[in-house]
Amino acid sequence: MIAWRCHDAERVGWAPAHADFFTTKDGTLYVITPRWPGEKLVVKDVEVSPDTAVTKLGLAQSIRWDRSGSDVTIHVPALSVDEVPCQYAYVFRITHVK
Repeated sequence: MIAWRCHDAERVGWAPAHADFFTTKDGTLYVITPRWPGEKLVVKDVEVSPDTAVTKLGLAQSIRWDRSGSDVTIHVPALSVDEVPCQYAYVFRITHVK
């Protein structure tokens, strides 16, 4: 299942502008964003565990993240143009979600 979350009411084509898409598989949440999220990406209403880790598909290292209540803030690493693995969508993987 893929769902999208709207950050504002402006519509572009079939999806709202600044929409993030989500899908899950085996306790892992995938956050798909069609734009570079900047320094931080906040994912609302996520129940994490002590074993949760955040990565970005296409990068080897883990990404720093924080939890505030039921929200997860992903601290997006600064990347050069050559380091960005894709230019059309960016996928962040959050493991061990409930």
